[in-house]
Amino acid sequence: MIKTRLLCVLFIIGLLSTACTLETSGLGPSYTVWIDAPRDRTEHPVNGIIAIHAHTNFEVNRMVFLVNGVGISEMEITAIDDNLYEGRVFWTPIIPGDYSLTVRAYIPTGRQVGSHVVRVKILGTSTSEMLYVTETSTAPAPTAASFTPIPLAQVNFWSDSPTLARGSCTFLRWNSVFATSLTLNGSPVPLMSSQQVCLNETTSYTLHAEAPSGPVDRTLTISILQPTQTPKPLVTVPADTSGPALSNLSNNPTSVFDGTSCGATSTVVNINATDPSGISKVEITYRAVRGSTQGQWRTLTMTTSGGGNYQITLGPSEFTSSLSLYAPGFVEYTIKAWDTKNNMSQQGGIAIETKTCLI
Repeated sequence: MIKTRLLCVLFIIGLLSTACTLETSGLGPSYTVWIDAPRDRTEHPVNGIIAIHAHTNFEVNRMVFLVNGVGISEMEITAIDDNLYEGRVFWTPIIPGDYSLTVRAYIPTGRQVGSHVVRVKILGTSTSEMLYVTETSTAPAPTAASFTPIPLAQVNFWSDSPTLARGSCTFLRWNSVFATSLTLNGSPVPLMSSQQVCLNETTSYTLHAEAPSGPVDRTLTISILQPTQTPKPLVTVPADTSGPALSNLSNNPTSVFDGTSCGATSTVVNINATDPSGISKVEITYRAVRGSTQGQWRTLTMTTSGGGNYQITLGPSEFTSSLSLYAPGFVEYTIKAWDTKNNMSQQGGIAIETKTCLI
C-alpha cells in the first residue's frame, strides 16, 4: 500500500512539472520545427495582431514566417538552450479568408527545415488595396482561400541636383515601403538612406528593390555640365508620403508578476519615432493572453521624453483592463506612429511575459 501511494505521488509531481515546462513534443533525433501559436483551425479578426511563436530542436541562424507559402517576415530568434531555439513575430492580416501558416528555419550550414501547416480563418471586411498573386496566369477567379495578399512595394529615388559642374558633388536619396532589400548599381544599401557622389562625367544610377509583390527598379541620371551651360534649378524633394521611421523598440523588464512581493509588476515600453514632417502622435495597442483566453484590445497614447523617444508604462491596471486574470501568460502589443501629414507606420514588439506570484 505504501509503495502504491508513493508511485501515485511521484506520478502527480511528474504531471505538475510537465505542465510548467515548454512544449517540446517536436523534439527528437531529426531536425524539427513546430509552431506553438496560433493554434490550428482557429479564427481571428481582420486587422487584428496575431502573435506567431515557433521552436526548433536544433541551432538556427534565421527563421522566416510564411503565409500561403510566401515569406512575410523575419522572426526574432532567442536561444533557449543549446538545441532549443524560439522564433517570434507579429502578423496583422488585412484581408479575410483561409490562410496556411508555416515557419522555415535555416541551419548555419545552409540547410532549410520547414514546419507543419497551421490553418487559420480571418473574419471581417477589408478596405485595403492589395495585389493578388497566384501560381499561374490561368488560375480561377480570386478567392480568399486560393489567393495570397501581398502589399505593393513603393520606392522613391531622387538627387539633390540633376546636374553638376565637373568634379562637384551631390547626394542621392531614397526610401521604400514593403521592400525586403535594395541595391544601388548592384551594391546592397539600406531601405532608407542617402549617398554622396562626386562626378567627372555623366552617370546613371539604378536602385533595385526586391519585394514579395515583385521587383521594382528606379533610375536617375546625373549630368555633367559643359562650361557654357547654366546649372538647372534643384529638384524639389518629393512630397512626404512615408510614415515615421521607428527604431529602438524595447520593454523593460521583459517579464512582470501579478503581485509586488515577487518582483516588478509594471514594464516600460520605449520606441524612437522620427519623421521630416514631425510626429503628431504615437499609440500602443495591446492585449493580455492567458492560455486560450484572449483579452480585449486596448489603445493608449505614448508620451514623448525628448529626442524622438516615446514611452509608456504598462502595469496591473492596464493589464486587467484587457483581461481580469492575466497571469500566467503574455501581453502582445504593436505601436503605431503618425506624422503631421497623417502618414502612419507600425511595428510589433516582443511579448511581455506575465507570471503568477505565489508568495
